[in-house]
Amino acid sequence: MGEDKTYYRRHLPHYQPSDAVFFVTFRLAESIPKNVLKALVDDPMEKGRLLMKGMHGRCRGELPKKYVDGYTAFLEKAKNGPHWLNNPAVAGLVAKEIHNLDDKLYSLIAYTIMPNHVHMVVDLREFEPKSDPQGDTQNNRFRLTRILRLLKGRTSRGANQLLGRSGNFWHHESYDHVVRSGQELRRIIDYVLYNAVAAGLANSPEDWKWSYVRKGYR
Repeated sequence: MGEDKTYYRRHLPHYQPSDAVFFVTFRLAESIPKNVLKALVDDPMEKGRLLMKGMHGRCRGELPKKYVDGYTAFLEKAKNGPHWLNNPAVAGLVAKEIHNLDDKLYSLIAYTIMPNHVHMVVDLREFEPKSDPQGDTQNNRFRLTRILRLLKGRTSRGANQLLGRSGNFWHHESYDHVVRSGQELRRIIDYVLYNAVAAGLANSPEDWKWSYVRKGYR
């Protein structure tokens, strides 16, 4: 059986086909304490391992919903830990870079910047790299991870300069999920846009400055 070129695992499993719409969450460094992560992981991740061993296709390599719900709920309610994205200059820098990569590496569908994390919905289907003359398709593999690495790299240095700090700005790993239907896409877009409302930071999605949805998607 050949190597699976859509799946890899660090601390979290990642299923990344080259031509898909993705829902992505990335967070600030140290925004979830290790003991909280352990509590989230112990039960749901065991189910995730079983899925990865015993299932194939689109279920393979994705986190159980229970883990994802706990992960995002903690970020939204966290009172402690870094909230550097509360700084308008820092949030503006991140928003600018998200837009800078739009129509270059992805089609940006929606995002929201929260005090300690970012949600994005991006479409990679129209931006698949072409193989070189030798037929090397290496650049197709895990493109989303490389895009996020680029986005984080471009923003972390500037954010640290604005904050007068040094060290890791973003947590090294992100959560990603393949969006498989129009119905699911609409639900996720609503979740992203209402994130600040659910966290008590805005009265309506329109009141939250650090969010966006592409015309025609809502």
